[in-house]
Amino acid sequence: MESELLDLYHKAKYVNREVFVEAQLQSAGSNQARLLERMEKSKNFMRNNVIATKVVYAFVLCFMPILLLIGYFEVIQSLGSAPIEAIIFTESIIFSIFFGLNFSYLILFGMLNTSSFMSGESFDWLHTLPISEKKVKKLGFMTLFRSLDLPLIAMIVAFPVVIFIGTQDILLTVITAITSVPNVLLSFCILIFIGEKLSRILYGKQKTTKKASILRMATMVGYILMAMSLGFIIQLAFQAVETLFNLLITFESTSILGLVFSLIPYPFGPSFFISNFLAPTQIPPLLWVTSSIGFILFLILTWVVYRKAVNSLELVTASEKMREKVEETSVKEKEIVEVEITTKTPIVAYMRKDLTTATRDFQTFMFMIFPIILPLIMVFSASAGIEFANPETLDILIIWLFVLMTCTYIPAMLVSGLLNMEETGSAILSSLPILPRDQAKAKLLLMLSIQTFSFLITPLIFSLIFGVWIVFVLVVSSIPLAWTFMILFFELKIRFFGQMKYKYIIEEINRNYKILKWVIMLAIELGLFVLLLITVFNIAFITLNIPLISIILLGVGFAGTLILWYAFNRMFPKPKEMKTYKTGGALRQTPALGAIVLAITYIGFQFIPGFLELLLLPILPYLSLIGLYFIDFLFIFGTLAFLWLYVVPFGFKLPNKDREFGEYLQDIGLGKKQPILKNIAIGFASFGIFALVVWLGGVLLGTYVFDPNILFGKPTLTNLGWFLFIIMLIPGIWEEFSFRGVIIPNLKRKYSQTQIILISGLVFGLTHAINFLSILGGGNPIYVVYQIIYASLLGFGLGYMFLRTESLIPCIILHYLVDSVGQLFLNTIITDWISLSIYLIGFLGIIPTILIILFVKLV
Repeated sequence: MESELLDLYHKAKYVNREVFVEAQLQSAGSNQARLLERMEKSKNFMRNNVIATKVVYAFVLCFMPILLLIGYFEVIQSLGSAPIEAIIFTESIIFSIFFGLNFSYLILFGMLNTSSFMSGESFDWLHTLPISEKKVKKLGFMTLFRSLDLPLIAMIVAFPVVIFIGTQDILLTVITAITSVPNVLLSFCILIFIGEKLSRILYGKQKTTKKASILRMATMVGYILMAMSLGFIIQLAFQAVETLFNLLITFESTSILGLVFSLIPYPFGPSFFISNFLAPTQIPPLLWVTSSIGFILFLILTWVVYRKAVNSLELVTASEKMREKVEETSVKEKEIVEVEITTKTPIVAYMRKDLTTATRDFQTFMFMIFPIILPLIMVFSASAGIEFANPETLDILIIWLFVLMTCTYIPAMLVSGLLNMEETGSAILSSLPILPRDQAKAKLLLMLSIQTFSFLITPLIFSLIFGVWIVFVLVVSSIPLAWTFMILFFELKIRFFGQMKYKYIIEEINRNYKILKWVIMLAIELGLFVLLLITVFNIAFITLNIPLISIILLGVGFAGTLILWYAFNRMFPKPKEMKTYKTGGALRQTPALGAIVLAITYIGFQFIPGFLELLLLPILPYLSLIGLYFIDFLFIFGTLAFLWLYVVPFGFKLPNKDREFGEYLQDIGLGKKQPILKNIAIGFASFGIFALVVWLGGVLLGTYVFDPNILFGKPTLTNLGWFLFIIMLIPGIWEEFSFRGVIIPNLKRKYSQTQIILISGLVFGLTHAINFLSILGGGNPIYVVYQIIYASLLGFGLGYMFLRTESLIPCIILHYLVDSVGQLFLNTIITDWISLSIYLIGFLGIIPTILIILFVKLV
């Protein structure tokens, strides 16, 4: 008998692996082809996966009794000071919770394998071998056991072992060991019943009906909710034990309650039976009797359920023809119904296809349901410490922040899940007359629908519970911002992975540097979120008017959505435009858009060093102020160098496509063939004109103060001193790379010289709006407005200089000297606003710009 069982256990290995493969394929969803490819490349891939899965499950289950032990010691301390009935009842509840959690985790870990097994398909090949039906039936049960052998053994052994380590009570350890075996067997048999029901839903003959689809979705939702809520259930259960214990101490009928509950076979029967051995001499005789009866009933229940579980395997291990015969007899005769065929638009058809697929594909369904569940958990957890009786503006903005934070990961989840659905059928789809525009539009609309629902459902529930409707209003006004995040991530994914020569497709065809591409995509989303966060809190610092903030968010969101929708139409043109369409080049074909994108990218990259510098937090306290300044400079300078020397020429391919690095330098005015000395002289002379005009304006309109410490003093928190010569290399070099070197050659494709000067100057000036952040440090926003005006004016002069000299050198020199040495000539005290306006706009903007243009034109 023993040798026969070992033989069956050995043969069950092959069936078990097939069951495991089937379960993995079902959970892989659209990534089935990739999973099969890995299996083909590595012979041990599936074997290693089986072992790793069992080890992980067993490891988790080994820790469950430790939670039990914590509750055990909390209650057992009251032994002698509290009524024994209350102690025994509470310990029984703790054991019952443990049994229930063990069962829940077994369902969680074994559901997919068991449901795949219960379809019976893995046993069809066994009927071609000379094995009797009786042995095949036994083999079925042994296969199920083998699929979870290590976790089941861990459940059986861990319970008594942990009890022995914690209590050093041999008798209690023996009793827990005796109880552990039937308890695990009962849980395993119930798993078989549940797996059979689930198998009928997922793999049965009527799996394509609407009822089956609803049942599948309900099952998937329940499975996911159980997986996500087990942690909360454990926490709440053990928190409630102390409250229950205090109630039982004062409850007069605790003993009667214990007698009744101990007669319930599961889970209270074995729980009371074990608890009696905590203090066997103090237990009332009647409780011993009822507990023993309850335990015997538990054993009988386990035996009955075991026999039914074994019998339920008869149909599973039967041949395919036998299963079909049984299913046909169980299905009633179908009535003849009239079928009406209706046509759908391609976009609606694609959306229906994806939704239908999600009801059968567990992985895709998770990608759709998680964006709804995760925000609920995150927002409600984050808002636990906020008082909503009288919420302040900052509290409202914090809740809004956590809702908006979902936009950093939900687009990635939806794009990853829904765009990968086409992988398994890509060969078939590529042979059909499918328009990529219709496919992409259907995917995007479905994603936007899910994201909008996810974005609104959390604050709606939140507002209904707490009555804080201003949060809901603020979130509603941010919906276009959520769309912006979603469309941006979608377009980045298509751009990085789906670009062909004459069209974009939603399938992944460019898989090189995949991890790097995903890191860049996520970094862009995170950077946009941080920029938006800083902007909103900056506005909130100026005004605490939530309606005004909502209007601003609505305007910014709609602007972003419209720009990205325009980009979508450029990536996926209408059929009549496809004949002459080539992918890429949107920033070159629309130079004004290219200028805006480069300006935004330049601003966004300036926030990256702040995150990188977080890695140096452990050593920052040991550095001097000058050391901190140098580290900040190196991080910013290096990040912008990476942007303008690699990302722009080879990523954005601006200002010209497919250029070598030397050719790129030539395009932006840094080539070798130019009168270098003349251009250097133009830069210095132009600064002389600027300095003279600024100094003269200071003398005429205010009080000019000559202070050499501005340039040569020791760097402090309020005065950079000689460090100005270093830090101003950043705007002096990289702003000229951007607003003159790259943007102007790109604008030449479409605009006249005057238009180029105006566009580049205005974009340059408006980029200085980032300095509104100085308000957080107590700065005056009026000065930022003036800076935008005179920066735009100076930008006109720098633009003309670049076009006239065809060199970036004089622009860099002038810009660098204005930002560094120019501070010496700007040290003017002006007391009235009229004189200040004339000085900042006239003497700092208009007059030097005109004179510099005339000078450059003459030379």
